[in-house]
Amino acid sequence: SSTPYLIVFKIRRLFDVTALKWEELATGAVQAGAGWKITYQPVNDPFAVLRTGQTDPNGATTAALTPGTWHIYETLQPGCMLVTPSSVSIPLDQYAPPGSMDPVIFKTRLAN
Repeated sequence: SSTPYLIVFKIRRLFDVTALKWEELATGAVQAGAGWKITYQPVNDPFAVLRTGQTDPNGATTAALTPGTWHIYETLQPGCMLVTPSSVSIPLDQYAPPGSMDPVIFKTRLAN
């Protein structure tokens, strides 16, 4: 006879977290920031996977993240000044109602 295996299934909830990138021009006009690298890094969770994305022409990128704390940051490009912090940490509560997550917003001022 062989020893039976215990198999445990866990339902994993995913959150679609959107990061938006805005660029402020020297004229004061604001435009969507395309082509910026955004990183979604799990905090103290060895099972969560680091995610990266590049903003689309609308300045948006989205990642499917698991519950827990995530450090989200942009890779700053040369010649830009920060308007908002370049990183944020957000907790994702598995019991939060669907659609309760606001987008993460990054904004820089372009030198030229």
